[in-house]
Amino acid sequence: MLLGKISTGRGIEVDVQTGDVIVLPAGTAHSSLSSSADYRYIGVYPQVGLSLFEKLVTLVSLNDCPKWRNEMGKKPAGEFKTVIKSVEMPEEDPVYGRNGPLTQLWNKDILAKL
Repeated sequence: MLLGKISTGRGIEVDVQTGDVIVLPAGTAHSSLSSSADYRYIGVYPQVGLSLFEKLVTLVSLNDCPKWRNEMGKKPAGEFKTVIKSVEMPEEDPVYGRNGPLTQLWNKDILAKL
């Protein structure tokens, strides 16, 4: 997986294995460098007002989720600064719940350089 870059600029390559969970902050460029026939990508977008349990057991329409964009580098990232900043920090780690590492590691005051 390539993080932080679509076609130009700097990025890092991350080796992703079966069972890995990756949580990316809003506005993070990412793409697959290669995949096998059984590769699956699942995008999960939070719905405001539901507990983690309700999110896991309820099929939620994408219409009920925050707006996401697949721009593929068509516009300069700086154009999306306001939208990216408006995405709220998760209340819970999507895998481990309230006391999971995501809520401890994610610092809402650190912003990507757009």
